[in-house]
Amino acid sequence: MRHTEEPAEWLYGITGTASDNVVAVGAGTILGYDGLGWTRRTDGAMKRLSDVWAFSKNDVIVVGEEGTIMRFYRNRWEILESGTLRDLLGVWGTARDTAFAVGAGRILQFDGVSWSRTIFPSELFYDVWGISGDAVYATSSTGRVYRYDGVNWDSGTFLTSKPMRAIWGIDQDNIYVASHDGLIMRHDGVFWSSMNTDTNNDLYAIWGYPDKRLVFGTHRLFAAGAEGTILTYDYVTRRWTQMTSGTDRDLNGLTHTSNGDLYACGDAGTILFLEYDSWVPMESGTTELLAGISGLTGGMMFAVGGDAVFSGVVLRYGPE
Repeated sequence: MRHTEEPAEWLYGITGTASDNVVAVGAGTILGYDGLGWTRRTDGAMKRLSDVWAFSKNDVIVVGEEGTIMRFYRNRWEILESGTLRDLLGVWGTARDTAFAVGAGRILQFDGVSWSRTIFPSELFYDVWGISGDAVYATSSTGRVYRYDGVNWDSGTFLTSKPMRAIWGIDQDNIYVASHDGLIMRHDGVFWSSMNTDTNNDLYAIWGYPDKRLVFGTHRLFAAGAEGTILTYDYVTRRWTQMTSGTDRDLNGLTHTSNGDLYACGDAGTILFLEYDSWVPMESGTTELLAGISGLTGGMMFAVGGDAVFSGVVLRYGPE
């Protein structure tokens, strides 16, 4: 595990389209990795940046506090008019003219030129994700999941009184959301239903293999959260079971690389690797909280985070 950068600012999110196109964002900073080193943009009135989505090497969208939206396009960064001063927490898209951002009472949509907004005054949206540009889902603090059908957002489906934190899926018949107290809900294309997980710990991340590929003899989906909780779901038996993580640290993120390697990141510099059917701790070289993780092509993995005094860290693991 290599410390590739030690920024002064806490980092919250990271994404990439290839091992030479990685973008990390955080408390007033954007870092870009080109396969050789990191470059930094900190000029201008930079706000806290919460999330980043990359469509390609030359098309990246970043969102953050007070409605901040920045876009890297045609080899330059520009600040886009969002139409809101509310904090934005998540961003996702399918193409340069189809992107969505969510946050405090707002869902924004980008058509390649400008952002439009749909207002939900009482909501706080945590995450946005979709199958395509006409099947997009947003999770909220009130336990609702909202769906966009290509024309309009619906009024939300109430699933629980608990906040819905993370969302992931394979297709419209297999969508999963993770929440507090071990709650996982599945959408089968028609209805949402709760799934038995046998844990009461909060869940912060959910991740799987998009083609239902076999992982050590079975089809697998994974969820992670508080106190080292890791769950795995078998698509064949349709059961969640707990795995031994070997840590009691909170786990904040899951990802896999193009090689199929699966990683988890968490508090106190925790990095775990799934080896065969067991989670193995990796030496990260840091005790800082790791908030975001991204697996890329060529077996590369990056993780970002920071500590209590807001200094940041970027870790890289994979072939030199």
